Amino acid sequence: MISTKTPEKVVRKWQDLVVIRRKRISLTKINGNMEMEKLGVPLVADKGYFVVYSDDGRRFVIPLLYLNNEVWRQLLEMSEEECGLPGDSLITLPCDAFLWQYIISLIHRGVAEAMLRKHWLCNYVDWISPMCFDYCASSNPITWEHAALYDPKSNTSTSFGIESWIQVNVPPEKIVMGMPLYGKTWTLQDPNVNGVGAPAVGAGPRDGILVYSQIVEFNSENNATICV
Repeated sequence: MISTKTPEKVVRKWQDLVVIRRKRISLTKINGNMEMEKLGVPLVADKGYFVVYSDDGRRFVIPLLYLNNEVWRQLLEMSEEECGLPGDSLITLPCDAFLWQYIISLIHRGVAEAMLRKHWLCNYVDWISPMCFDYCASSNPITWEHAALYDPKSNTSTSFGIESWIQVNVPPEKIVMGMPLYGKTWTLQDPNVNGVGAPAVGAGPRDGILVYSQIVEFNSENNATICV
């Protein structure tokens, strides 16, 4: 993972560029072999790569690995929000080759740093145990899953965290998923409105935390509603 400061700076620079120029992302039109002759390279990228064009006609062959990079993802999201991303042909993004080279250098640096950190870690540790819990607090105004395996609406989930390690080539056999044997508790705003996302007014029993044995005991003594 790279620092969040780098993608934010790049995205702001990209957004300013797009807003000032007000150019829509367009599709490169191929007229016979003119595009191939102009660019001087085959149009089809090798396996493991994809192609992006600058608006002055330069062709950039990008490793698919970069799609896992936060800078690249945010650039595409910002481009789509500002300009739209039509069609399914060759994509030309609204910037010149010079700016593209700068952007790619930042992405490459971020990927390289992540890879170096990964290799350093893997050489010196037997296993890595991500803390796959405490994604929320009992002080939150709504109930939530503090150890959610999946979350389709955000990247706050165990699946996203584990996959992030694997994407930078940490061997899966060295990843030990940390799991909690406790749960969070809330005091509901309305006892009849319960489940994940229910409004809450504060922490629940035992200052907002029950260990597993206490959860079993609480459910039994209070005939609690169990949401699966």
